[in-house]
Amino acid sequence: MPAAATLKFYYLITVQNIMKYLPLALIALCLVACSSPQKKVENDTVKKDTTAANAKVSTISTYTFLHHEGKDSTRVEFTLVNDYVQGLMDWFPNNGIEGHSGVIEGHLKNDTLHAVWGYAVGREKDTMKVEFLFKDTADLRQKPLIANKKTGRLQTDEKAGYTILYKPSSRKHR
Repeated sequence: MPAAATLKFYYLITVQNIMKYLPLALIALCLVACSSPQKKVENDTVKKDTTAANAKVSTISTYTFLHHEGKDSTRVEFTLVNDYVQGLMDWFPNNGIEGHSGVIEGHLKNDTLHAVWGYAVGREKDTMKVEFLFKDTADLRQKPLIANKKTGRLQTDEKAGYTILYKPSSRKHR
């Protein structure tokens, strides 16, 4: 084979190989560029932050308390998830009028449970701010309710102490 023909043959093989493998070479170059050490450090940081966030474990506790006043009774049952409170509160009067039954929702800050009680009396629905002192699982204390002279509605007596005492109960809502 003459030297010129051999050179032309090698030239064609090299150009054909380059054209054939160029797309693969570009893809490999992109992959190497995308997996730079700086990018890996950012991914590790994200993984550490996510792990730290998942490490916070929620504390979930459920409590039931009962208060008797004469023949009337009030039951409060709530679940505490960290400082968020949600549960049920029912007032059962014994004098023939309908009771109040509904949901309480709020937050526990220090030892004070600040909540809103959404309740129903028959078909009428209403809400009321309620406040409890919750130091331990042995008792729950509530600020008393008073009638607002202008509206006639019950409301929490902000000036009063926590005078209504609830005792723990094993009786759950149905």
